[in-house]
Amino acid sequence: MKKLLCGLFVTLALGGCASNTIKQNLEKDYKSVSIDYPNASLRFMNNFKVAGNAGINNYFGEYTVEKNNGIKIEIKGTTMMAGPINEMNNEKSFIKVLDNVDSYKIDGNYLYFYEKGEQVLKFVK
Repeated sequence: MKKLLCGLFVTLALGGCASNTIKQNLEKDYKSVSIDYPNASLRFMNNFKVAGNAGINNYFGEYTVEKNNGIKIEIKGTTMMAGPINEMNNEKSFIKVLDNVDSYKIDGNYLYFYEKGEQVLKFVK
């Protein structure tokens, strides 16, 4: 029984460390280099919160990291400033894309987001 409990403790401890490492790797400020969203930004904060600018308005939300580079971003709200209609539509599209992201990859200074295996966003530190 002691061996089982020790094994469980070690597994949980290592799993927690891995999750923290992933989270710490994400905790940075990013600027979009995606052609469709040239003015967007993204910040991962240490309390599993996200914030950024979608082009005109700021947004905020939460994120969770999952195994195999899975990620879920949930945008909770935005500021309500008005702008040119094409930029406002672009913002709505950007927020929707963020909400649908299901995985990510970090490669050097770049952060890539994917939906169902297809790259949908690219950011740089």
